[in-house]
Order: sequence, then C-alpha cells, then structure tokens
Amino acid sequence: MCTDMFHLICYCFHTIAYLNLYDNQLTGTIPKNLNLANLFYLDIGRNKIGGTIPDDIGTDFEELKFLHIDHNRISGFLPDSVPLMANGRMISLLANHNRLTGPVPDNWTVFNKLVQFNIHGEYSMMRLIHKSLEFMKKDQ
Repeated sequence: MCTDMFHLICYCFHTIAYLNLYDNQLTGTIPKNLNLANLFYLDIGRNKIGGTIPDDIGTDFEELKFLHIDHNRISGFLPDSVPLMANGRMISLLANHNRLTGPVPDNWTVFNKLVQFNIHGEYSMMRLIHKSLEFMKKDQ
C-alpha cells in the first residue's frame, strides 16, 4: 500500500472537489502548498497522519467547507489561517483526538456558517476555547 497516497492524490488531481480518505492507514504529514482551490470536502480522519497543520492551509483551500482531520497524530496549533477557508463559510471542522495544543485562533469570528466544530480530546485546547467563544459573541 502506498503510504504517501494523500500526497499523490493532492498533487495529481488538483481539480478534485470531494476527497474522502477516511480510515485508510495513511501516514505522513499534511503537505504544504496543496493548491486545491476546488476542494470543498476533505476527510482524512482515522489515519496515522502526523506533523503539524501547515500555516498556509487556510489560503490553500478557497472552497473548503468540510475539513475532517480527526483521529490522527497531528500536533501543534490550529493555524490562524484556518478560519479563512472558504472565506469564513466553513460548515464542519473535526480535529478531535489528535495532539493539538494552544488556543483556538482569535480570528474565529469570521466563521458565520460553522455548524460542527469538534476538538474533543484536545484537553489543552479546551481550557482556552472559552475565551474564543466569548470573543465570537461580542462580534455578533
């Protein structure tokens, strides 16, 4: 099995709109500079993907409304660019059961369509999310 299938698909099929690689034993990291402007649904949950979320992920996905990266080995922070995906029109973000740390970015007030947000199991982030939710209330 090609453990680098995620990289292969991203670079070879740059016009793809729906990509579901859920529970495929994938390893490696999320590549930088994906340039998947047409992608609106990405599910790479329940794999063995590690590393950090690329800082520029929010600018790589102009149409992404569903990002499911749950149940992996992803570490580090949620980048400030995440709320920029789909110009703030993201609907679902699942990042639970990883190794994420740090606060939820302060600029999450741009999310006006977010329906599902799950960081369950990210205990160091949960302590800091209350501040971000208060911030979102004030801007409405």
